[in-house]
Amino acid sequence: MMSGDEVDKLLAIAIAAVLIEESAGLSIRPSEGRREGSKWSIDHRRISVGRRSILKTKSGRSVNR
Repeated sequence: MMSGDEVDKLLAIAIAAVLIEESAGLSIRPSEGRREGSKWSIDHRRISVGRRSILKTKSGRSVNR
């Protein structure tokens, strides 16, 4: 079992490693697959889950006042 000092040292090493990698910007940047994609793919996903298409949403009239 590790002592409190060993755990603190490992925690400091882990934090330092993350900060060093973050400054390089390679491991923290989100992958291409996390981006929204084209307007077509966004619209296709909306329709496939049962929502209205972007065209129908934007062409709808506002609420009567």
